Parts: sequence; structure tokens; C-alpha cells
Amino acid sequence: MLEFLKFYNRPQTYKAEIRVEVENRSNKKAKGHLVVPLPRTTEYQTTTPEFREPTMAFDLELEAGEKKSVSVVFKAHVMPRKYNGKIAPEIVQANEFVISYLTYGNAIDGLYTAQEAREKRVVDCGGFDTLLQDELKKKGIASNVVAGFWSDGKMHAWLEIEGNISADPSMEWLRARRKTKKSGKLGFVGSDRIVFSMGEPFLQKPITDLPHENHLYITRA
Repeated sequence: MLEFLKFYNRPQTYKAEIRVEVENRSNKKAKGHLVVPLPRTTEYQTTTPEFREPTMAFDLELEAGEKKSVSVVFKAHVMPRKYNGKIAPEIVQANEFVISYLTYGNAIDGLYTAQEAREKRVVDCGGFDTLLQDELKKKGIASNVVAGFWSDGKMHAWLEIEGNISADPSMEWLRARRKTKKSGKLGFVGSDRIVFSMGEPFLQKPITDLPHENHLYITRA
């Protein structure tokens, strides 16, 4: 298929449900706290409803052996994000260094630090992002790691540089080796992803002190 015909080059609307299934495995009543990260509203993404806070909190109380499901349902309208200006050579050089220095692999739930990425050299998307962020910081260039999900519900992270230049070095690495058909390169990310947080704190998966399973269901509307 010609690249310009791929769906991520056009605006997309997604219907989604975040579902957290918690369980009290003890033989007595248990209380717990659940924090669910929520999708962001940005210049290229709007949500219905529009969430004004980055998270939604729930206080839970379960009887012995009880299971409970908590759901957050929303729609997200996502625009592809393309930078049409000239990207500074310092940004291009930092991006090229990261792509040549690292290898994609060893996925983790959290976020690799830049130092871990520099030492391990085989890291997931987050490791590519934090190392690029560190290289840019040395040059006095600000950036934020963006946490989110692909339209298939899998976790992903990328970078926003100086607030208006998107970068996705891990996808650029994979696309160069024909290991993915998803979008992402310096200056462009498509509408095949949903943003949940930008910068710190890195908010992506629901957090609770009770035994639980997290699910994210996404379909194109």
C-alpha cells in the first residue's frame, strides 16, 4: 500500500474502555485505592468526555473473595502530527545517534532511564526516548516523553521536542529494518496512537494495591 493511503495519515476517532478488574484474595474484608490514568486533550487529540484531571481515583472496599470491575469509557479523536518546518541540525544529529547506538528489545512495564539505555543499549521505546531526551538536554533543547497506547491497545512512548516536533526513534529504528508498519519518525507521528501523559509523572497503566488485571479495549469509531 502507498504510504500516503495508510490510515494513520488521516484523522481517526477511537472508542475505548479502560477496565480494571480487582480481587480480594484474602478471607476478610479489604480496602484499596485505584488510580486510573486518563487520555489527554492536546492540540492534536480531543476526548469525549474531556477529562480535566490526568487521573481518576477510586476508593474500593471488597468482601472476602469478592471481585469488582471498574471501567472508564471515552472517545478520542486523533490527528496525525507532522512538522513542516526545518528541523535543527542538532536535533537531527541527536536522533541519528540514538538510532545508531541502540537496538530495540527487552521491553519493560516502566521507563528506562537515559543512563540505563546508555549502558544496556538494548531497550524498548521508552529507552530510545529517554536517551534522545538526554542528548537533546545536553544541547539545551527541551523535550517531554509522551506515554500512550497504540490503537491495538499496546503500550508505547515517544517524544515531543520543544513542544511542536514529534519524534519516535524506536519506530524509526524498526521501520528502517521493516519490522513494523506503524507510524513514527522525527517530525511525524500518525493518528495510530492515543496520548495519556506528557512529561512527568509518566502515567500509563492503572495503579492499585489490590490484586488486579488491566485491560484497554480500543476500536475505530
